Amino acid sequence: MEQNQQFTCTGDCLKCSIAQRNYCSCQHAYNTMRMLQSMQESITNMSGNVEELKMKVNAIQDSEASIFDPTSETLVATQMSPANTAQEGDGVI
Repeated sequence: MEQNQQFTCTGDCLKCSIAQRNYCSCQHAYNTMRMLQSMQESITNMSGNVEELKMKVNAIQDSEASIFDPTSETLVATQMSPANTAQEGDGVI
């Protein structure tokens, strides 16, 4: 005859039998190994994404450096020209 017992964990391992404690510790170890494996896969995927993002940021920074260079001749000349000012002389006319 087959015994079909339903186990309910009380949280107090000392009250359980040795066989039940062994089963629970094996189950916890197995769950921990599976969790660590999935975390390792996630970290590996994220490290690849981080490398791609680094390359994209470097490419953006390299292209912006030539566009927004404050020491550029054309930018300085445009800022210094009197035609771009909103007011001339002592006040607004």
